[in-house]
Amino acid sequence: MGKKFSAWSNNRLRNLLAAGGRPPRKQRRQGVFVDLGRLKSLTLEWSRFRDEVWAEGVASYQKEVDKIASSSVEGLRELLEDAATNLEALIKECQLTLKEVRALKQSVGP
Repeated sequence: MGKKFSAWSNNRLRNLLAAGGRPPRKQRRQGVFVDLGRLKSLTLEWSRFRDEVWAEGVASYQKEVDKIASSSVEGLRELLEDAATNLEALIKECQLTLKEVRALKQSVGP
């Protein structure tokens, strides 16, 4: 497994994660039912990923990290930093969205 990772360069890691094709369209409001349905779908998808993939713990990832060649460490470091930054932003956005959803829920009554 170490040899597999030793051939990976920062560019190969970046290319692996880059999406191909046309950039996605800008999302737009489609009404309260559609948008809440989309919000529900996104939250369920995140929870599913967390439960089925990430929740197994860092220990199994640490075994992989220990085998990564030094030439790939910088790419991994960048991915980890990006993930941390994105998660911090997501936490703030989720807190704001939760507050907005609760206010909307309260406005429609019990």
